[in-house]
Amino acid sequence: MEKDIGSIISNLRKKKKLTQAKLAQKLNVSDRAVSNWETGKNYPDIEILAKLSLILDYDFLGCLYQNKKRKYLDIIFLIILFILIVLTSFFAFYFINNYQKYNIYHLTANNLDLGNSFLITSKDNVILEIDDLKFKEDYIINSFSLYVSNFKKEEIVFKRNKTKITLVDNLDNPKYFKKDILSNLNNLYIDINYNIDNNSFNETFKIVLTDINSLQNDNYNYLKEKANVKTLLLNNNYKLTNKDYYEKNEENLKLAYNLEDNIFYYNMVDKDIYYNINYDVKNNLIEGKTYYKNVLVMNLKYNTKTNNKKCLIGDCNYQDITNKILKEYKKIKNSS
Repeated sequence: MEKDIGSIISNLRKKKKLTQAKLAQKLNVSDRAVSNWETGKNYPDIEILAKLSLILDYDFLGCLYQNKKRKYLDIIFLIILFILIVLTSFFAFYFINNYQKYNIYHLTANNLDLGNSFLITSKDNVILEIDDLKFKEDYIINSFSLYVSNFKKEEIVFKRNKTKITLVDNLDNPKYFKKDILSNLNNLYIDINYNIDNNSFNETFKIVLTDINSLQNDNYNYLKEKANVKTLLLNNNYKLTNKDYYEKNEENLKLAYNLEDNIFYYNMVDKDIYYNINYDVKNNLIEGKTYYKNVLVMNLKYNTKTNNKKCLIGDCNYQDITNKILKEYKKIKNSS
């Protein structure tokens, strides 16, 4: 308001047909004082503003109050805006540093069938899966090895006498993908040892990585979820016993996870009672069976999403059965 008060006084004075000298006389100030106000060199004090309001019929004090209130609100707004910017920057920094960005690649090789093999990398983990290695039907594969090469074999990643394998590696303490292997994935090779008529041969193939991140399709989402679960299973001491099948044994309890079908298994012996419980994670369905001395005494089905219950045999204790398997399943999911 201060920068406009001079022009307001000048305009109102002229409307009242008052000269600067006449207004100065009414206010008991000098002509120069009025001139200085109107040119913006200085401003009237509160007492003078009160008199000016009466003489010029204008609420200078109210206007001054509103202006100061507006300035106060502007300061509060700027403070709030600053706090929001700081908080947004903090959460953005936290998100960028903690978000699990997945890079998913489909693996292929000329003259070699790798099935649905893939490589997944994230901030913390690497997962490489050879789905089903097939090489010239009549040839018997003895073993294969994966390595990164710069005109010679360097950094052996893995060697195994199987045609299916899953490698899960933690980048904080890598077992397979050491040093700068991840930066040389375009130089990933597979070497196959095979037999023909009892003679052993070796042949090498370059692996081609096709980035499927941009597709964001069902296969991408499936592989991403698979990568999550595999990492969690290994973090909880589950062992890979077959392709996509993980097991964990604890005294009278055996737990297993079939990643291909997305089913979690719970088997426990308690004296003469045997619990056999399956959790179909994809369909939210729990099927529980209880045996007493090898006799089936209870069989139930329960949908965890719809709360739909079905008792097939016996006096079904839904809470007991569901609590047993969900408690173990949540240990896996909550370990992330």
